[in-house]
Amino acid sequence: FFTSEDGAGDTLRPRIEDNGGDPDHIYIPECIRKPDDTPREFSIKDVEILKKNFEKLEDQYGKGYIKLVIFDPITAFMGEIDEFKNNQVRAAFRPMMRLADQMKFTLVGVGHPKKGADMSKAKDAFAGSIAYTNAARLVWNFYHDRDSGVRRMLLAKNNLLIDPKGLSYIVNDGVVSFTDTNISMDADEYLRQFQGQNGHYSGRGRPSEKNKEAQDWLVEYLKDGEKPSGNKNDPKPGTVFGDAVEKGFKVSTVWRAADELGIRKRQEQFSKRWLWSLESDSSQATQGFAEFDAFG
Repeated sequence: FFTSEDGAGDTLRPRIEDNGGDPDHIYIPECIRKPDDTPREFSIKDVEILKKNFEKLEDQYGKGYIKLVIFDPITAFMGEIDEFKNNQVRAAFRPMMRLADQMKFTLVGVGHPKKGADMSKAKDAFAGSIAYTNAARLVWNFYHDRDSGVRRMLLAKNNLLIDPKGLSYIVNDGVVSFTDTNISMDADEYLRQFQGQNGHYSGRGRPSEKNKEAQDWLVEYLKDGEKPSGNKNDPKPGTVFGDAVEKGFKVSTVWRAADELGIRKRQEQFSKRWLWSLESDSSQATQGFAEFDAFG
């Protein structure tokens, strides 16, 4: 875990432990020692140095021990390049991507969003060269609704996954708990709902009047029990999506309203259809971060 922002002892370790991770398997390199023993910052181009250290860990713990490498933020570890030049950014990434492929670990680069930028696509929210998101195979955007406290991890770019789903979660005292692991809305859909009239994203995620209306409609619609959600791409009468469209709501609006309300979504074992209800799913809400490896 390469970070230039958070302290290992006072921030990262408590987060790992609070969410069920084992800090004995998390490594936080701070610098590289030059031949004269003076320190310098690590760069993503220092692949050979990283590889040698990974091989030492594999000698100790076995092949495949390295699962995840995180750069937070990625822009702090690019070395001496012009990060606004696409060819230089891609060239800096290639050796590290080859190492990830060779040693079978996931490479994650964390970035920050632009402030009030004009964005036609969610992946353009990244503060820095578009080369960062162009080089990535997957781009996830994170949104925080300050009114409800709900946070969302939504896909902004996908070159790998089939029918990907987003996540909805809350953070209480540093502990992550998932409220929904089956969000079909992507980051572009979410972004369109919160673009101001001038085309700038406020970043605050305040629900629109239409969204509030959709929430009220869902509560009334589901008050008598479970209802099939139906196909969002082909809404039919008698399903949540079909009846919502008939009432004048967009499918994406209903998705977000359900997400904010904490609507329970479960899949029937044999029919495979999805059913929505107002009943809270306490087992799902308390699963949290501990099901995964420390940062996986």
